[in-house]
Amino acid sequence: MKYRLNYPVKIIFLILMLLSVIETSIAQEEDADITFSATILNVKARSLSAKGQAIEQLALFQNPRKFIILQALLNGKLFEIRADGQVVIAESKDDKYAITLAENGSDMGVLENSAIKKIRL
Repeated sequence: MKYRLNYPVKIIFLILMLLSVIETSIAQEEDADITFSATILNVKARSLSAKGQAIEQLALFQNPRKFIILQALLNGKLFEIRADGQVVIAESKDDKYAITLAENGSDMGVLENSAIKKIRL
């Protein structure tokens, strides 16, 4: 005996399947954001091998910010804020630094040289 689903049941089934896929996609995106943030923080590791692993992991992400972060690291513009440990990109402005958050590019204002520490390769 074959079971045939009527049209409304098929529609409900398809909607539930679609919602399941969307929910899974959102959860994976949130996990990727958390992992991306953690990897950025690992770039400031003291150990050269740990720093190398963080750079390799960062390069694997699909996030377009990875190029900006890696370029800032190569150009010597990747810094850590001494007060809270956030990783930032700093541009020299007079005798201070204009700071943007490495993770998302949000403006963090201007800081003195003594408030930040350069992340070196």
